[in-house]
Amino acid sequence: MLPDLKDDETQFELHFYSADDLVNMGPRSKPTTGKIWLQDLKKQVKSADYTDVNVDEIDQLMAFRYQHQAETQTTAYQSVSEIKRLFEDPDLKQLGDFQPNWQTAQGGNRFVTHDLAQPDFMQTINAPTSAEIGTATHLIFQEIDLAQPIDLKTVQAVIDRLVDQKVMQPAVAERIKQDQVVNFFKSEFGQTILQHQDSLKRETPFSLLLPAKDAFTTVDDADAKILIHGIIDGYFVTEDGITLFDYKTDYLQPTEAGIEKVKHRYEGQLRLYALALEKMLQKPVRNQYLYLLSIDQLVQV
Repeated sequence: MLPDLKDDETQFELHFYSADDLVNMGPRSKPTTGKIWLQDLKKQVKSADYTDVNVDEIDQLMAFRYQHQAETQTTAYQSVSEIKRLFEDPDLKQLGDFQPNWQTAQGGNRFVTHDLAQPDFMQTINAPTSAEIGTATHLIFQEIDLAQPIDLKTVQAVIDRLVDQKVMQPAVAERIKQDQVVNFFKSEFGQTILQHQDSLKRETPFSLLLPAKDAFTTVDDADAKILIHGIIDGYFVTEDGITLFDYKTDYLQPTEAGIEKVKHRYEGQLRLYALALEKMLQKPVRNQYLYLLSIDQLVQV
């Protein structure tokens, strides 16, 4: 006996049965057919005494509606990915819009897709998707050393390292537009980021507790909460407050209408990130930016 169990008072027995033993045991009672069961039920109904039955109580139970039904159709813990998956962000497939009224997404309370991804072994086309390229581009922004000059050689070195570490697939690496990364850091905003490396944070995870009624219009419980978690591309802090930024690899037409469309798509997402940062750092977010890599343009949100 194990020393830890010597004073244990639990009593149990072990019996081992073979398949033949189970067959020989047979059914404990003769199965009842549906016809016989129904006949027995009718006899019981006729002989039953209903004088003490509270019909009103039965009606109340049968008509009962749970007052917090909406909460049963969602979860108290959701990622930004789950919330945004239905908005089809071409940059990162899981991300998209955040709106104060999330009921714009189908299904209302549970932000998941009903369709499962096709298994890799069933896919006949293995070309990298825009989501994979966008994710890889974000990884380069996260991993690149800002203490050295950033040029195509620097970017290629990061890519080579990630491929060697099997963090990035070679097919994806070949599709990354390295000039977009270089152009970003050459831009005025990129230079501003480099000047604030002491307070710069990249790929920052967060969790944010929100009233459920702010997320779902069908929830009327003032005390119900949901916990949202996600990752912020980057931010830095100055005396004036926080500057928040997010990279986007979306392809778009470099027109006012095209830019406004992308801005509208992501302004809610940045609003969510800003709210999380203000709660985390107890400082105001003064600036919120999208950097559109495909057209090398900074957009204030």
